[in-house]
Amino acid sequence: MKFLQGILLACSMLMFIACSSDDAPKPDPAHRTVLVYIGAENSLYSYVSDDLDEMIQGAGDIPASDNLLVYVDDRSTPRIYKIGMEKGKGTSSVVKEYSTDLCSSDPAVLRDVCRWVTENYSAASYGLVLWSHANGWLPAQEVRDTRSIITDNNNNTSSNSGPEMEIPALKEVLMEVFGNKGLDFILFDACFMQSVEVAYEFRNVAQWLVATPAEMPGTGSPYDKLIKSIFASSVDVEGIVNTYYDEYVNDSDYEGIIISAVKTSELDAFAQVSAPLVQHYLLNNAMTDGVFAYLPIAVNSYPFYHDMKGLMMKNVPESELQEWMAQLQKTVPYLKATDTWFSVFAGWGGGSCRVNHEQCSGLSMYVSSQMSGSTADKARWNEYVKTLEWYKDVCCQ
Repeated sequence: MKFLQGILLACSMLMFIACSSDDAPKPDPAHRTVLVYIGAENSLYSYVSDDLDEMIQGAGDIPASDNLLVYVDDRSTPRIYKIGMEKGKGTSSVVKEYSTDLCSSDPAVLRDVCRWVTENYSAASYGLVLWSHANGWLPAQEVRDTRSIITDNNNNTSSNSGPEMEIPALKEVLMEVFGNKGLDFILFDACFMQSVEVAYEFRNVAQWLVATPAEMPGTGSPYDKLIKSIFASSVDVEGIVNTYYDEYVNDSDYEGIIISAVKTSELDAFAQVSAPLVQHYLLNNAMTDGVFAYLPIAVNSYPFYHDMKGLMMKNVPESELQEWMAQLQKTVPYLKATDTWFSVFAGWGGGSCRVNHEQCSGLSMYVSSQMSGSTADKARWNEYVKTLEWYKDVCCQ
């Protein structure tokens, strides 16, 4: 009898456990999950540990209901950290390790990482930080599957010649994983990414784009101070921009920064008001002499990255600019620029460049008449830019 009672008791316990497991409510999604995607198999490798330390220092500003995940691909095999607090101290713990090296500029790798994050750390809202080398909208010199952002040199951290990811491929992955406007923000901790060509590609991907149209200082984002704005109940975009400025305004090593935020919901209206002006005044033989640019000298494989406001002021009659200027302010509502910034292209070993505040909008634009790079490069740029949505919607007459 005791034996039979034991069997019945064991069965009832198993049934209870099974029912409890099936009926147990799943944990509520986080308020916000932010993924920092670090592609550091390149010359930026040495900055990874400092940035991780900064995130740990700022972990106290991550609300308990939120998640900060950091994917790192450097000399070691890739892994994903979760930054948080334990016993009053900031900590980092590895929540996923990869057994082999990955090419982080491969769209398939980015897709898998983003999917893993959304499946394991689901949230009501998401943010994304992209950390690596970048060249704005420019075409890739060595494409991984489908060079605009993220350089992967397969454990070679002394050069920057590896595969890169193009902007349309990046957009496709983010739309697939996060959906239409599924990201609260994208923060580009990378160079030259705040161009109108890039911003327009991402207008249906994220609500805000924060980036520099120039070179990002090597030390990059001041993560310990940024976390508070990134995890505010509504993302504090102005706070992100101000934090960058405050970090670099008195930095004698990097001599400043130019940082801006694009409100993507304004980009369709911006394209509409820009189209007649671009087609009439900028499309063919735009004047660029004296226009503020984010590249100080002519360099093969790079355009000058002229400021869009400067181009308009140089080429369009003032009487026709009022509506455009008003829409520009709505599209780029937050801009901070120090008086100078550091460029590796300014003189031997790099140097200081001066900001033209009157012409600076924090948004660059390519015009086919600009004289930077070789003839072959310009021919390639002029063809590639036609594949981007900004050109199709604004430049096509």
